[in-house]
Amino acid sequence: MIIPDLGNTRDGAADCTDVEKSSQPGPADAQDAPITGNVMSGRAHGVVQAGTVDQVHLHGDRRLLPVTLAAVAVLALTVALIAWIGPGGSEEKPAPPDVPLAAKAVVGLKPDCKSGWVLPDHGDEPIPYGRQQQPEGSVLGTGGRVTITLQGLTGDSVVLQDMRPEVLKREAAVRGVLLPGHCGSDVTPRSFELDLGSPVPSAVPQDGSRGGETVKNPGFPYQVHRTDPEQFIITVASPDEYVEWQLRLKWTSGDRSGELVVDDGGKPFRTTAVTAARQFCIEYPEMERWIPEEMSQFPC
Repeated sequence: MIIPDLGNTRDGAADCTDVEKSSQPGPADAQDAPITGNVMSGRAHGVVQAGTVDQVHLHGDRRLLPVTLAAVAVLALTVALIAWIGPGGSEEKPAPPDVPLAAKAVVGLKPDCKSGWVLPDHGDEPIPYGRQQQPEGSVLGTGGRVTITLQGLTGDSVVLQDMRPEVLKREAAVRGVLLPGHCGSDVTPRSFELDLGSPVPSAVPQDGSRGGETVKNPGFPYQVHRTDPEQFIITVASPDEYVEWQLRLKWTSGDRSGELVVDDGGKPFRTTAVTAARQFCIEYPEMERWIPEEMSQFPC
């Protein structure tokens, strides 16, 4: 039985009624036991139950439901906002890249009439000429160059401390035909010479010229930034062999440091001697193809 707390009774106090229901099917030893249900309306401030409580049903004030739902919605929105902003009260900045600079390498010829491409020999058939295009299947001949453009990826300056070539493979010079480049003059201040025939190859800074004036190349270190890139032009010599190689560039930025591997789009650079290649020449004046030297009207 429920006994209301009369000391807390006021308008709208609870009314209690004992309702005795017939027994429901159940275990054999409880089939004849009466089941008492307590029904209450209004609000109860103190309730005492004598006996055992099997079930409790609460019927609250329906007028409080909209307020409760609104409070739950506000709480959920607040939690979501905190999770999005983070404990620091502001959006987190993305972590800086592991390597704060990028390098792009382009393999090409010097405009000196001496460097060229070595292509496997396919007889005396003329070969289409492209001034800036490497013939498919060819290898850069000794005296060609690799142009590397370096640029920072963040707002911090990056100091380039050193550049070291790494030889990966040596073989006999490639046999084929030598396709020379166009003649001209183009010397860049950030020039280097690399002799792959040396037991310990190194990139040696060379002075350049601009507007007829000599421009000194002081050598490492250099500095790059997101808005201030740097370009290295490396003339590569391999007088006797076919060589596969790459560059290792040491850098520092603040308290960070590392080494960037520079190669030809994920593959080693390839340079060969021209000692096993026979000479082809650019056909003048059309300049549309390479032809065997003995068929040329002009010297190569």
